Amino acid sequence: MGSVIKLPEILDLMSLKSKSQWFLAVHLLLTVSVLSFIVLQGIQKYQKLQVEEMLAQHSHTANLFVRQAILEPKTASKDPFAEKGNEIARQLGLISGIHTILYDLRGEILGDSLPLSASVDIQDLLPYVGKGQSAYETTGSKVIYLSPLADSKELIGAVGFEYSLAMNQSFYTSIRGMLLYAGGAILLFSFWLGSLYYNRLSSGVMKLTKATQEIQKGRYHAVQRLKTGDELGVLSENIYYMGQEIKNHLESMKSKQAQLERSVERLTDLEKRQKDFIGMISHEFKTPLTVIKAYLELVTLYKEDERLFEKATTSMDKEATRLQEMVENILRLAALDRYNLESHAEYFSIGRFLEELKERLSGKASKMSVQLTVEMPEIWICADKEILSVVFLNLLDNAIKYNRPGGYVKVTGVSDAVHIQVEIRDTGIGIPSELREVIFEPFATAHKSLYREMGGTGLGLALVRPLIGRIGGSIELTSHEEGSSFIVILPKPCPGDE
Repeated sequence: MGSVIKLPEILDLMSLKSKSQWFLAVHLLLTVSVLSFIVLQGIQKYQKLQVEEMLAQHSHTANLFVRQAILEPKTASKDPFAEKGNEIARQLGLISGIHTILYDLRGEILGDSLPLSASVDIQDLLPYVGKGQSAYETTGSKVIYLSPLADSKELIGAVGFEYSLAMNQSFYTSIRGMLLYAGGAILLFSFWLGSLYYNRLSSGVMKLTKATQEIQKGRYHAVQRLKTGDELGVLSENIYYMGQEIKNHLESMKSKQAQLERSVERLTDLEKRQKDFIGMISHEFKTPLTVIKAYLELVTLYKEDERLFEKATTSMDKEATRLQEMVENILRLAALDRYNLESHAEYFSIGRFLEELKERLSGKASKMSVQLTVEMPEIWICADKEILSVVFLNLLDNAIKYNRPGGYVKVTGVSDAVHIQVEIRDTGIGIPSELREVIFEPFATAHKSLYREMGGTGLGLALVRPLIGRIGGSIELTSHEEGSSFIVILPKPCPGDE
C-alpha cells in the first residue's frame, strides 16, 4: 500500500506564496460561513420568538373573548361554550386573521373558523393543555399552537391556531440566498484583495531570501533593498547594511591577510638575508684572520728574517685595519636597523663641505695617481653633516680606490627650488649593468679580485643608501663607456633659503 501524505508534509512542500493563498482562502471561507450561519440562526431565532409572542397574544385575546361570550348575555344553557363554538371560532378567526379551532377538553372540535379545511391532529399537545400550559408543534410550513381556555373557575377547553410559516420560510430562504451570493462576492473580492497583499508580502520575503543567498555567495552589490516603509523594509535595510558590513569586514580581513603575508615574506627575506649576511661576515672575517695567523706562524718560525718580519707587520696591519673598518661598518649597519638615529641638521655650504672632504682624501688620490676635483656652486643646505660625511667619504674613497692610474674623480652639483643634486663621476673600472641593483647590498662587489687587493670591506655602499634615505634623499647609479657616476639627490634647502 502507498504511504499517506499528511497535511503538514503537504504544507512543507508548498511555497510561501501558495501557503499564503491557501490560508487566505480557508480563512475567508470560514469567516463568511460562520458569519452567514450566525445571521441565519439569528433570523430563525427571531422568527420563532416573534411567532411565539404573536400566538401567545392571540391566545390571551381568545381567552378574554371566550369569557365574555359565555358570560354575556345570560343564557339558560348548561354549556354555552359548546353551543357558541362555531360562532366564537369564526369571530376569533376574523380578529386574528389565522385559522382558529376550538376544542373541548377531550380534543373534540367545538368550532372552526374554516370548517372545510382538513382536520388537525392535536393528540400530542392535549396533555399540556390539561396541565394549563400552551404547546405547539411545527409540521412542514405550518405551526399548530394549542392554548388552554378557562372561565373564572376552571378549564373549559382549548383554542388552536394553525399558522402558516410560508412567509417566514420564504424570507429565510431569500436571506440565505442573498448571503450566499453576497458572501461569495465578498469572498472573491476579499481573496483578490488579500492575494495582492500576500503576493506583495511573499514577494518581499522571496527578495529577502534572495538577498541572503547573494550575501552567502559573496555578491554583496547584488543585494536589493525594499522601499516599503514597513517591517519588511526595515529588515531589508538591516540585511543590506549587514551585507555591507560583512563585505567591509572581509575586505579588511583580506587587506590584513595581505599585509600579514607581506610581513611573513619580508621576515622570511630578512631571515634569509640575515643568514646570508652572517655567512658573508664569517667568510670576510676568516680571510684577514687567516692571513694574520699565517704571518704569525711564519714570524714564529723565522724570527731572524727581518724582511719577512717587515712584510708580515705591514700585511697584518693592513688586514687588522680592514677588520676594524669592517666591524665599524657592521656596527653602523646594525644601528641603522635597530635605532632611529637622531638627525642633527645644520646650515652649511655643501661646496665648502666637499672641498674639505677632498682635502682629507687628496693624499690617497695622489698615491693612486688619481685627480680629484670639486666644481660646486655656492649651495647652502640644512642637513646632518656627520651623515653626509660618511656618505661622501665612502663614495669618494671607492671612486679613488677602484680608479685607474692617471684617471680622475670629478664632483659637480646643481640646485633648483626642490632638490640639490651632487654627481661623483670617475674613470674607474665601471660596474656591470647586472650588478647595479645589488651593488648596495652588504659585501656586494663588482670585481672580487680588485676588492681583495684594495682591502675593501664590501659594506661602504650598503651604508650609503640607508643613510641618505634617513635624511630624505636618494642615490642613483649610472655607467659610462669609462667609469661610473653616483648621483646623490638631497631634499631642498631649509625654508627661507635662496
